[in-house]
Amino acid sequence: MARKKRPPEPDLLDAIESGDIALVERLLAKGADLSDDGWNESPASYAVRRNQIQILALLIRHGVDPRHSDDILFWDAVYWRRPAIMKLLATTVFAPDLWRGRGLEDIQKEANLLYAKIEKGIDAYLPEAKQEASRLARVELFDAAMTCWEKIRPDPPKIKISDVPAKGRAL
Repeated sequence: MARKKRPPEPDLLDAIESGDIALVERLLAKGADLSDDGWNESPASYAVRRNQIQILALLIRHGVDPRHSDDILFWDAVYWRRPAIMKLLATTVFAPDLWRGRGLEDIQKEANLLYAKIEKGIDAYLPEAKQEASRLARVELFDAAMTCWEKIRPDPPKIKISDVPAKGRAL
């Protein structure tokens, strides 16, 4: 009796391309490799290129570092013009729990460092879209950095409910 040949296991990049989150989760549970695939593209970079933000968030939850490989994911997000992905990456790097006990200068320094790396790539590979690409990177990075600071700063502004009028006042 001949055995039926089993179809090959789906590859992680194929699952990312299809957008099948459940399949990506199954492959990750089976120990799928999160490094590059032989084409020198990591699953995370592929998710950015394919605009698979939910899958990228899943990969980050499974240990992908948004800062890996010299911040290539940030550059990918700018290159492929993926503002939602840039926001996800920036908010992950500037998650308040990672910055507790650190000062505003530390956060600003990190945002400036990331921006400088992205800007270098823009100059080299996107000179025709420099203004648009720079704006995307700058807005998302510094918004995430300042949001982080607002959540961890030692002296957050206090607003008394009694100072806020319940209704507009008649003139």
